[in-house]
Parts: sequence; C-alpha cells; structure tokens
Amino acid sequence: MIELVFIPVKHIESVWPLINTFVEKGIEASFKDRYTVDALKKLILSGSWHLWVAWEIDTKQPHAIMMTELYEELSGIKIGSVRFLSGINRKNWLGLLAELERQMYEVGVVKFEMWARKGWAKDLKDYKITHVLLEKDLSNGKIRNVNDNLTTTSNERSIRSRSTRNRIDNRSSGNESESRESISTN
Repeated sequence: MIELVFIPVKHIESVWPLINTFVEKGIEASFKDRYTVDALKKLILSGSWHLWVAWEIDTKQPHAIMMTELYEELSGIKIGSVRFLSGINRKNWLGLLAELERQMYEVGVVKFEMWARKGWAKDLKDYKITHVLLEKDLSNGKIRNVNDNLTTTSNERSIRSRSTRNRIDNRSSGNESESRESISTN
C-alpha cells in the first residue's frame, strides 16, 4: 500500500538521502538548466516549497516525490502548485494526487496546478491545459546565474531579476516604493 506523506522541514535532512535519486532523475528528465539538487533542497528547507513522498508502507520505500508551492495570485485566490514531480511506476501512486488536492483544499487552495510535461495530460483527465510554456534559450547554451546583474553597454542600465513573489510581498506589506523599485529598470 502506498500513502502520501507530507515531510515537515525538521525531517528533511533525514529523508533526503531516501529521495535524492528522485530529485536527480527529475532534474535530468525535465529541469536540467532550471534546477539543481541544492537549490531544490534549499527551497524545501526554507519552507517556500513543501515535500510530499509517495511512500510504500510494506517495503518502506519511496515511489515518488512531489514538491509543492502555495501562493496567492494577484486576484487574491490561493493557488497550490506542484512544481516538481519525480517517481517510478506512476500508475501505482498517481491516485494520491486526489489526496494532495484534498489537503490543499483544506488549507484554502482554490486552484491547483502542475508543472508537467505534455504526456501527463493523458493521465490527468480532471485537469485542463490552460497555458503552454514557450521557451527560447538566449544564452546560446551558456547558462547564467539568474541573480547576476546584467548590464547593457549601449545604455548602461542594469536589470535586476526578482521574482513576482517578492513584488507581491512588497505590495501586500504596503511597501509600494520598494515594490516599484523591484520592477523598475535603472
């Protein structure tokens, strides 16, 4: 029997060796130039993202991991998002998404979304494709650190990269000037 288990932050270090292979394989399959093992672990340890494990009770082995994020959309609705998913034999644990949805609903989530490859749509009939991610590599294969400040020589403007979440946090905390600064180009 496989159960969905939420892993509290205080247990991440002890669980991580059991799931590290899933993290590595998930990155290799889908997120090579977006995520690193250390970056994902940091997001989980900070509490920004949450770790769920599809755990087989009999063998005491993980079958899948899901990393979720909860956030508030600009409209004010609460979104639950599966940001990372990796596992084996998905037909054995895919039904656990219903349990995850139920738990998300209990904490006020109104919409539940997943970042997934196209093939997932055939197994997730209750979900609809609402957007398509279009991506273009502007670095010619040379990946930059997104935290680096980039300077254009023609107008010497620096572009700071901050997440939408920081902008939302600044707006909701009433710090409008900091919010404007974070999205302006100097």
